[in-house]
Amino acid sequence: MKKIVFGICSLTVFCGCGGAPSVEPIKASPNVSSSAEPISFGEQDWPLWRGQHQTGLSPEQSAPVKWSETEKVLWKSSVPGRGHSSPSIVGDNVFLTDADEKQGAQSVICFDRTTGKQKWTTVVNSGGISKKHRKNSDASATPASDGHSVFTAFTNHDRLQVIALDFDGNVIWNVDAGEFKSEHGYGSSPTFHENFVIVNGDSRGGGFIAALDRATGEIAWRNRRETSSRHGNYSTPVVATLAGKPQLIQQGYGRTVSYNPETGEEIWRVDGPSTVTANTVAFSDPYVIVSGGYSENVTMCIQADGTGDVTDSHVKWSNSRNIAYVPSPIIADENVLVLSGEGILTSYNLETGKRNWQERIGGNFSASPIRVGDYYYITSEEGLVTVFQAGEKYEKISENRLESAGGMATPAVSGNQLFIRTDSHLYCLGQAETVDPNGLTLNHSN
Repeated sequence: MKKIVFGICSLTVFCGCGGAPSVEPIKASPNVSSSAEPISFGEQDWPLWRGQHQTGLSPEQSAPVKWSETEKVLWKSSVPGRGHSSPSIVGDNVFLTDADEKQGAQSVICFDRTTGKQKWTTVVNSGGISKKHRKNSDASATPASDGHSVFTAFTNHDRLQVIALDFDGNVIWNVDAGEFKSEHGYGSSPTFHENFVIVNGDSRGGGFIAALDRATGEIAWRNRRETSSRHGNYSTPVVATLAGKPQLIQQGYGRTVSYNPETGEEIWRVDGPSTVTANTVAFSDPYVIVSGGYSENVTMCIQADGTGDVTDSHVKWSNSRNIAYVPSPIIADENVLVLSGEGILTSYNLETGKRNWQERIGGNFSASPIRVGDYYYITSEEGLVTVFQAGEKYEKISENRLESAGGMATPAVSGNQLFIRTDSHLYCLGQAETVDPNGLTLNHSN
């Protein structure tokens, strides 16, 4: 089944040439009700970028630690276009975004979790694709599901477009969130807070962050993002409970900012880590780890219990060597793992910033590390997946490669199965008898 929606073709009349994006702020209105259903999904689902809580961790599951094209592959399904989005898994649905660069089409695809068969493809844009970096794609934002619908974001016709679809591939709403002037394309994925889906619109010369009602797509609030930079940013926003309250953390444009996710009001800010950031922050209450990028190279640990400008008082530690630019940091067992694009993996103590160990993995890296049970998985751009354990030292378990090359997308895990997107295929690895795709229902809390 294939559906086509030309959702933003009329937006070309709004697109200017050059200059900074112009986005009017929208202030949150108090006591506005929403018909959005509570966020809920199975306890083993992987419904958005970096998992249920955006930590990259799945401590209660297991997954294969060694595989090949003929070992542990439950199914392999062709992906028709190109994209770097990770799989999102809810129940028996696996969602990907995809782009046909020749036709200028951007799509959402749903695969059957059990068989790998495509259930549906919905084309949401045709034409108007933005310019991008050679390492980026026109479908890099990982879709996010609240257990009832699936949400995604694309840039097209110099706009940031946010789309909600039902589980049959029908478009529920399709909203222009604001102007987006592309430098290297788009890379940020949606996240959730209560009734909202939240998106980052940082683009060349200026940007915004916005919360949309999950039921209607109405913009609940939208803030300009202050910058004097000519560059864009590519970081995904994260909502986490830190220092006793929900905080929306966004890095980029030379600062890290905490917002109240209900209203968009700023809570605190810190200068750094860099002008351009391209990964997602890591967090473990009350700390936030940020790392970037261009042109400054810094990894920082911020204590997230301040108000106002806390640059001089709340930076616990910083390091300027072997930083993570595109791969996201990960925190586990009171340690921070930072993977550089050149394959240098460094472990730091979360509290002190003291280096535990460092290992040169080799290769080039854009995908982010994940941890499943006791094992970490890191994927090189060439498609080699290294599995290792890490505590007081680094211990390599295996190196794994599939026939279909490419490793720009971060793997996902659900039901003790590993889902890997290559340049041309989606793989499901594991043992069929371990899978309960319906899982147990739980309420999502960031």
